Amino acid sequence: MTPEPDAAFVVVVSGPSGAGKDTVIQHALARDASLATVATVKTRPPRPGEIDGVHQVFLSEDEFDEWLAADRFLEHAQVYNHRSGVPRAAVEDLLAAGRTVVLRTDVQGRLMRSRGGCGHAPATPRRRSPSGSGSPSLSWRKLSGLMW
Repeated sequence: MTPEPDAAFVVVVSGPSGAGKDTVIQHALARDASLATVATVKTRPPRPGEIDGVHQVFLSEDEFDEWLAADRFLEHAQVYNHRSGVPRAAVEDLLAAGRTVVLRTDVQGRLMRSRGGCGHAPATPRRRSPSGSGSPSLSWRKLSGLMW
């Protein structure tokens, strides 16, 4: 079965450190092949075993600022003395391919997004506009209080 772009949406799993976000996402990915994740952008150094571009995308502070200025993040936050963000293009590409994108975000990023951070209106559940424009709109769905 081929995924359909109009059926794709973004699911955000948000919670404080140690809440089990990664465990929830790993179980969801194992059960549903239509789900996908993106590598989060970080300004911290890689941890042992992390591969740049696979597990995370590692940028310098200056590079992160450049991404901010170019509006390349869906959300971003300061987390434990480092910055973190979700790359817009990676999410849009997966949605265009009909994949449902599961994002892991810390509480700070979720709160910033829900308050209209990153230069966007606050996220509210809405239907996707019909495709055909060549650029899918993002669709946000609230589910069980874990997503916005």
